[in-house]
Amino acid sequence: MPNWIFILPLVLLLVVGMLLKRRLVGGERLPAEIDLSWERIAHLYGADDLTGKEVIEKIGGKVGRGYAGVGGDERGLILWHPGHKGARIPWADITLIPGSYMGAPAFRVETAQTADITIVIPRRFEERLIAKAGAAWPGVSEQTVPGQPQS
Repeated sequence: MPNWIFILPLVLLLVVGMLLKRRLVGGERLPAEIDLSWERIAHLYGADDLTGKEVIEKIGGKVGRGYAGVGGDERGLILWHPGHKGARIPWADITLIPGSYMGAPAFRVETAQTADITIVIPRRFEERLIAKAGAAWPGVSEQTVPGQPQS
């Protein structure tokens, strides 16, 4: 018997699962433990004109439980991940809270609309993001992430 006969049912199950997830995302029927961070960010700050070419680092930040490409321009912070709509969060909406992530200096990005979503970007991007944002750069809060030393 050919090997593909064993793989075909697994592929079909995966495809059906992905289709069901997409269908249920618009409704309120999903359990709370499913991470819908990308869908919320895209709904709030989605930008159809974004591509992976506009990010500084392909895998650089964290959004919810997933990872993001990080970039920026004069209009805002760019978050991008393959398979998801890109997002541009306006600099005016952002508060940057210093801390660390996985032992490296990082910012937690907070907005009034995304307080329940973890958005983290490494501080190694700070100079490049300042150059992209220009005068719109939000600056850094005096507050620190709970449990983190002052940077």
